[in-house]
Amino acid sequence: MVLRLAGEGNQVVDNRPRAMPNFLVVFRHGQSLGQAADKNGPGSPEYEQVYGPKSTLLSSEWPITRLGFRQGLRLGEWFEDCLPGSHLLPTGVFERTIIAPYTRVERTLGAVAVGAFRRRNPGIMSQAALRAVTEEMLSQVRIDMRLDADTYRIGKDARLREMDFGLVSTITKEEFEEKYREAYNARLRDPMYIRTPHGESPVDVIDRARSVTGALSRFHDAGTESLLVGTSGRFMGVLDSVLTGRVPQNTAQFKQMIPDVDNAEAFLYSCVNPADPTDQRRSYRWRASVVPWKMPRGQNIQPQWEEFTVPNSMTIADLLGDTPSEWLLDDSAGT
Repeated sequence: MVLRLAGEGNQVVDNRPRAMPNFLVVFRHGQSLGQAADKNGPGSPEYEQVYGPKSTLLSSEWPITRLGFRQGLRLGEWFEDCLPGSHLLPTGVFERTIIAPYTRVERTLGAVAVGAFRRRNPGIMSQAALRAVTEEMLSQVRIDMRLDADTYRIGKDARLREMDFGLVSTITKEEFEEKYREAYNARLRDPMYIRTPHGESPVDVIDRARSVTGALSRFHDAGTESLLVGTSGRFMGVLDSVLTGRVPQNTAQFKQMIPDVDNAEAFLYSCVNPADPTDQRRSYRWRASVVPWKMPRGQNIQPQWEEFTVPNSMTIADLLGDTPSEWLLDDSAGT
C-alpha cells in the first residue's frame, strides 16, 4: 500500500455537488438589556435589572431595549428592500430560520418581521393603527411573514449560543485569579484549549461553529436553499471564520481573526456569484455585511459583495514544520 496525500504531485479537482444552501444570512440581535447595563453603568435602571441584588434574570433572558428593537426594524426594512426578487432570494422568503435560544435574539427576529411587514404595507403600522392592533391582526402579521406557515419553520438551536465564560462571566480578571487560581494559571499556559470554570474554551466554540456548518449542509440535503440564522456577536464572528476558512489556530489569531460584530449586523454568504447566477460553487465564496441602522434613513444600500478564497489545505512542509532536515533521511527502524 502506498500513502499519497492530496496535492502531492497531482492536482485535485473538486467536482462534488454543492454542499450548502445557496444563500445564508446570519444576523446579530439588537442592543440587549445587558449591553445597556454595561454602557450606562451602576445606578442606571438597566444595571439594576441585570446586576442588582434583586435581579433574577439569566443572561439568556435579557430582552432587547427600545433601541435594539429599532435596530431590528431597520434590518427587516433592509431585507424587504434589497433581497426579494433577486436570484439569491427569488421568493422573498427564507425557507428556514434557526436562532439561538436567547430572548434577545427572538425579540430581534420579531422586530425584523415587523420591519419587513411595515415596508410592504406602508401606513398600516401608524400610531393610530398600532392602538387598534388586535390578536387577529398580529396573527395576520405572523402569517404574512411566513413565521407560522406550514411550509416555513423556525427552530432554536443551542449551538448558536454565545461563548460561555461560566463562573467568571460576571467577575473581574483579578477576582478570577483570586477565586480560581489553578484554573487561572492553566488558562495562562494554554488559553486556546483550557476552559474557564463551568465555561468554554475558544476551541469549544470553534467546534460548535463547525457543527453548525454540518447542520447547514444537512438543510441543503433536505432541499433548503435559503436560510436565516440569528445569534450573538462573538459566536457570529467565530462562525464567520469557519465559513470563510480562516479558523484561528492560537489565541492571538483568535483575537485578530474574529471580526467585531455590530448590533443587528447581518453577514450574507452565497454559493452563487451575485453578479453572475451561472457562476456557482460548492460552498460559500461570496460574502457581504450590512448594518442597516447605520445607513442614512431611506437609503437602504445594496450589499457590497466580496469574493473570498478558502485557504489551501496544509502541505507536507506545513506538517513537518521545524522538523530538522536530517531527520528526513533517518532509517525506518524506529530504534
